[in-house]
Amino acid sequence: MRAILTLPAGLYAGLTSLRNTLYDRGVLRATRVDTPVVCVGNLTVGGTGKTPMVSWIAQRLVEDSVRVAILSRGYGADETGTNDEARMLREELPDVPHLQNADRVAGAREAARAGAEVIVLDDGFQHRRLARDLDILLLDASLSCRAYRMLPLGFLRESFAGLRRAAVAVFTRVDQANSAGLQRLRDRVSTIAPDLPIAEAVHEPVAIRRRDASTSDESGLEKRFRFHLFSAIGNPAGFERAAADFGARVTGRSRFPDHHRYEPRDLAAIVREARAGGADALLTTHKDAVKIPVDFEPELPLCVLHVAIRFRSGEALLRDRLAALGSRG
Repeated sequence: MRAILTLPAGLYAGLTSLRNTLYDRGVLRATRVDTPVVCVGNLTVGGTGKTPMVSWIAQRLVEDSVRVAILSRGYGADETGTNDEARMLREELPDVPHLQNADRVAGAREAARAGAEVIVLDDGFQHRRLARDLDILLLDASLSCRAYRMLPLGFLRESFAGLRRAAVAVFTRVDQANSAGLQRLRDRVSTIAPDLPIAEAVHEPVAIRRRDASTSDESGLEKRFRFHLFSAIGNPAGFERAAADFGARVTGRSRFPDHHRYEPRDLAAIVREARAGGADALLTTHKDAVKIPVDFEPELPLCVLHVAIRFRSGEALLRDRLAALGSRG
């Protein structure tokens, strides 16, 4: 299978390299809007933790009294025109506008007209048609070396040469990486972009809460229940590891493709599997919880694992870069 996939991986690498070269040499031109743009992106498909990072950045700018708008493509949007990331961010940041537009240039112009002083571009590292003022590139430290191969052999959207376009690299989930793997990632980055600043972060579980929050006593749910986990995200293993690290007693798990829309039959199957495994509660991610119909009342309590970005190094550097950007808005 590896031999079969080597040719398409090579072709894909060549095409992405050609496209980047055309932008680097000015043959293809990026469009700049009047409002500063900070981009949060990655080199791989799947989840590196972009949504919690976007939330962290927006919160820091709001704390500095900067008017912020979040802009994304809207991949996986439903009939309402929003996707799971947008609904999650709107719950966390109700006062921050979130625009979804496949034409990111048009979306950025709309945000600027609406008064945004800084635009946070979610998952836009490969979208080079919109010029940006600060590129923050996330790299999942928990991924294996094999994952960092070009599609379809691995998960790379483009080669590691893309590191040279970034202003800051953030290694995420460093707590889930072994020391040797983390050092290999540091070495690879420093070889390609020796002057690129690196921050290191974890996705720290901060609480398990019932989705409806109908009970006044929400503390210690990880000790009171045995959980069946389910998710439809890019990195389900990261969620499952975080739940276990938080102390959740896990009886089983159900995984669905990223951005999967839960149908009634899916939810019924999850409940059956949970009961068969001896669980007395369901546990999912915040990103998944916002996709589940509000009228879904399972036989078992439905709980949500809430996580937040916590930096082990490099937080001051990021804050300084954001403050400089906010002062220009």
